[in-house]
Parts: sequence; C-alpha cells; structure tokens
Amino acid sequence: MGNAARKEGAFFGGEESARGRQKAGAAGAGTVFRRKKVRCGPGPPARTMKQTNLIIALLVIALMGTIGFGALYLTRRNPVETITANIPVTVIKPKSPSFKFAFYGEGQNKLKKPMAVAVGNGKIYVSDAELNKVLVFELDGKFVNSFGQAGTKEGQFQFPYGLAVDEDGLLYVADRDNRRIQVFDATGKFLRVLAGPDRVGSAAGLYYRAGLLYVAELQGRVSVFKLSGEKVLEIKPTGDQTLSFPNAVAVDKGGKIYVADSNNYRISVFDPKGQFLSFFQGSTSADNNPFGLPRGIAISNKDVVLVVAGMSHQVHGLSLAGEEYFRFGKMGTENNEFLFPNGIFVDSSGRVYVTDTQNHGVKVYGY
Repeated sequence: MGNAARKEGAFFGGEESARGRQKAGAAGAGTVFRRKKVRCGPGPPARTMKQTNLIIALLVIALMGTIGFGALYLTRRNPVETITANIPVTVIKPKSPSFKFAFYGEGQNKLKKPMAVAVGNGKIYVSDAELNKVLVFELDGKFVNSFGQAGTKEGQFQFPYGLAVDEDGLLYVADRDNRRIQVFDATGKFLRVLAGPDRVGSAAGLYYRAGLLYVAELQGRVSVFKLSGEKVLEIKPTGDQTLSFPNAVAVDKGGKIYVADSNNYRISVFDPKGQFLSFFQGSTSADNNPFGLPRGIAISNKDVVLVVAGMSHQVHGLSLAGEEYFRFGKMGTENNEFLFPNGIFVDSSGRVYVTDTQNHGVKVYGY
C-alpha cells in the first residue's frame, strides 16, 4: 500500500511529507490512513474568444472544401487538370439557287434586249434598251403592261438601263443616253427628273438603300443622291483604282459600296465615305478571269454578293470578303444557260432574277 501511495503522490505532484511516510511505516499493513488533498496549481488556461472563432472558421472552411470536392467528383470534373480539345468547326457555305422559270414577254411587248430588273409593288420591272420601254410583269412572269417610248421628252427613253424601287414604291429609271434619272409611280406614270445632265453622266446601274440612290456612271464614277436630287457623294478614284466603264453598284448592310468595274474585270469595294478598300478578282485582262467582264451586281439578305459575268455567261456567289461560294449557269440557250447576261436583282425572299440579254428573257432562281 505504501508503494501505491507513493506512486499516486508522484503522479499528481503532491506535497507528501516525511512525517506521513513514517506514520505509514509505523502503522503496519493493517493501518488505514486518509490521503491529504493536494492542490496542483491553477491548471490549464481557458481558451480565448479569438482562438474559438479561429477554430470555428477552420472547421467551416474544411466543411466547404469537402462539399466542393464532392460536387466536382459527382460532376466528374477534375479540379486539377484542364483538358483542351481541338473540336473542328464546320462553316456552312451558302448554296447555289436552283433554276425556277424564265419569262420573255409577249406580242408587241416581247423582250428584245433586257438590261436590268427590279422587284417592287408586287411586280417585276424590266428595262429594255431596244424597245426603249420598261415592261411590267407579275411575280410569276405573266406580262401586265409597259410604259415609255424612244425620245427625249419626259417619260421617254434613250437606252433605259438601271432600275430601283424605294420604300414608297416609286420607280427610278436610268435613262442612259439622255443622261438623266427619271422617277415614276407604281403604275408607270411619270413624276419628275431626279437628276439631269448637269449632275449625272451616262447612268447605268442603280441601287437604292436607306434613302439614298447609288448610280454607276460609265464615265468612271459612282454618284450618290438623296431622293430630293441632292448629290451627297461622288466616287471617282484615280491611278490603279480608276474605274473603267462601271456598269453596276450595290451596297451591303454596313454601307460598303461594291462596284462592277467592268472593263477592269474586277469588283472595286469602297467604304461608306467613298474611300477605296479592296478589289475582288482583280486582273488586267479577261483571260482566265473568273468574272469575265462583270456587269451586274446585287447583295442578298444573307450577305452573298452576286456578280453577273457577262463574257463567261455565269453568275458568281461571293462572300463580302470576295471568297467564292458558288457559281451557276453556262453559255447556251436552255434553262440555267445564258447568252451575255447583264442585270441581276435579289428580292427579300432570296429569289434571284437575271436578265439574259441575248436570249431575250429573264431567268428566275430560288431555293
């Protein structure tokens, strides 16, 4: 028992005295004695509030980390590795439209030398340079009526060429050899002259967009008019950018201007202020040139630039940057064949109209 008492006293670090040990020895094995209560000092200090908050914060962070890694595991995401996959992107190019039908007029109003075509007021308008008339057709090609005759008076023509229709249904006609642009209502009634010889040269192609009428002039320039007749821009570049007998003009949604620079065998592109930007398919000769004397130009609502190549008897579909998407047509007299095509128009539905000059008709394409 004495040994046990010594061990307990040693464990608690007590104050067991020599007197106590002597009494224990004298009492012998049968003597029972009380253990003296011993103070062991102040004990461990209490945790501070800061320590407690730190422990709680660490526990919360550990819990949230466990939840986050569990979520990553469930969604099969690796929190360490990043995998980069090279996925091929397929660019879908616009398809070539298909031939639908052709129309040629009838009787005294059979087409002889159709130059330009435009759609508006639910009708198709075609200018004929040999008849010196504008002929009107239903959308299915059925003849409706015609107006105009050879002459220099109001409502008469000397080689009617470009056509355009505005939002109000007014029709603009480039009266090329009379050097003027005449305005008619939807029925063909003469209204006024927008611009005469003092402001316009030999007007060829017309293009209307957003209150402005763009005029390609064979003298090597493009003029832009408000519908009041005020000229607001003239594009007449020089040097390597000089236009040579431009026959048509078109404008995209951003205002860029595309000119069929016919005798230079290229399309010249300008910004909305008339500053030169680039050429499409530039060449100094028609040999091996895909455009082969570009004559007509139009831009679809899908931003496809359509170019009529008169000498190669085809129509080319291009991107706004000049990349070729497709081409259709070839030399001949059958459907989907041309003999010196000239003008082109794309309506809001994407239907394409092409004047087939020497086949004396208009070919219509669609999707």
